[in-house]
Amino acid sequence: MRNASRPAGEALPAVIAILFPILFIPTLTDAYVLPRAALAIAGGCLLFGWGLVTSGPRLGLLGPAFLAVAGAAIVATLFSISPFLSFVGSYGRYESLLTRLSYLALFAGAAWLARTPAARRWTLTAFVAGCVVASLEAIFEAATGYPPRPDGNLGQANLLGALLAMAIPIVCSRVLRSPLWSVALIPLVAGAVVSSSRSGWLGAIAGAALLLPLVATSNRRRVLLLAGAAGALAIVLGAIAFSPLASLNGDTGAARLHVWRDSLPLIAARPLTGYGEDTLGLVLGRYQTGDWEPGATFDRVHQSELDLLAAQGVLGFAACTWLFGVWVVTCWRRAWSRSARAEPELVAVLAAWAGYLVAVQLNFDWVPATGPLWLLAGVAWASVLGPQPSRRLPTWAGLVAIAPLAAVAVGFGVLPVVADQSATRGDPTAATRLDPLQARYHRLWAEQLASSAGTRKLAEASAQLGRAAELGEYDATAYIELGDVDGRLGEISAARAAYAKAVELNPYSAIARERLRQSEGK
Repeated sequence: MRNASRPAGEALPAVIAILFPILFIPTLTDAYVLPRAALAIAGGCLLFGWGLVTSGPRLGLLGPAFLAVAGAAIVATLFSISPFLSFVGSYGRYESLLTRLSYLALFAGAAWLARTPAARRWTLTAFVAGCVVASLEAIFEAATGYPPRPDGNLGQANLLGALLAMAIPIVCSRVLRSPLWSVALIPLVAGAVVSSSRSGWLGAIAGAALLLPLVATSNRRRVLLLAGAAGALAIVLGAIAFSPLASLNGDTGAARLHVWRDSLPLIAARPLTGYGEDTLGLVLGRYQTGDWEPGATFDRVHQSELDLLAAQGVLGFAACTWLFGVWVVTCWRRAWSRSARAEPELVAVLAAWAGYLVAVQLNFDWVPATGPLWLLAGVAWASVLGPQPSRRLPTWAGLVAIAPLAAVAVGFGVLPVVADQSATRGDPTAATRLDPLQARYHRLWAEQLASSAGTRKLAEASAQLGRAAELGEYDATAYIELGDVDGRLGEISAARAAYAKAVELNPYSAIARERLRQSEGK
């Protein structure tokens, strides 16, 4: 039975790889990010469970670092300023403990299942195919003018840019072996152009430039080409920074610089374990020194390493550095060895990783792009582990491991999608029952109740908004709504406290400050 399951298991990484760039559900309110977050969780559970049973739990040199990354994420959640929020993630973001552990599951599952060159080749091909589809969608969006900034049905143009920063280097690596692959570059490059994602452009150029030193045949040539690649990237970065492209999309990047600076005292105030995943929106307002983007509330630092330090502190940063440090050094050495000529996918993934790493220096980890990155990294590690599986688990142990994974896949992968469908249909009560830890649905339920003039329903609305606050809602508007409801109930002190919280979360909200001023005058 295990032998029969091996071909299906080898195909799983490819199926998930093609779905990340193209999966969206137009009938949901969050049609773009939520389906991919669900894919990461459910797909990660499936890959991890299948690989655990059929291939065994061996990860070689990465085993201790893998456990350290998981442990650091769990510790950060246990000491989070909002544990429920860190556990399930905020609506639309979902960078939660569950998502972080899903990244590890995608990595390990791909490393265990993509054990043959054919499986690795097809996984990369599937990912590229998905990115081509997303690029074609972005080109169509650019032609029709909607949305104004094409995103390839990813919901955010920089997510498309990050995906293409990985896909373009992969295709370039294949062009070096077969010029026919140049055909795939046409939609990918066009998609990157219309996305107007400068970080994506830089990432794609960095990844493609890294290919030449990786495939060079002598150490001297490799060093020269590596230096040339770094110089070319610096020139391109300068051309973007000191040209009209610096103001592309009305974004000069100045807001990011200010937020980076504001994040430093925030990180220093809680350096060891951070504030917990997805909690930055609860604390950044206290440290924000200016209204850097009027009308916008920052819930990310927009720089990958700073975001990780804020979420998981030094422990999480050190664990991730350890894991990817071992990964990149091991893969790099193998790529520069003579045997790597038989493993072109390893070179391609290293280039894709470099593209992603550059792209997120100006953005942040987000599941539609970060999930594929961990999956591809696992594919590269599969070539390091070799074709022979480790000692398989006994059947009873496999069943014991699969049961909780199936429960997580259904409870936190499938049910949140069903809940959002209920909310979209105008039934937030059902959504809250299906996904009781998601603050968004409690808030929607409260807004529905608050539309009534009855005192009882207003009290229920106040209770639901209070529950949303307990679950980590960090949108200042929710607290303005809570203050308004409490004011209608005659609870002036409670309304004042809600308005004060809104000002704390967004000190530059004119509405929140005015409401607070009015409540203090009563």
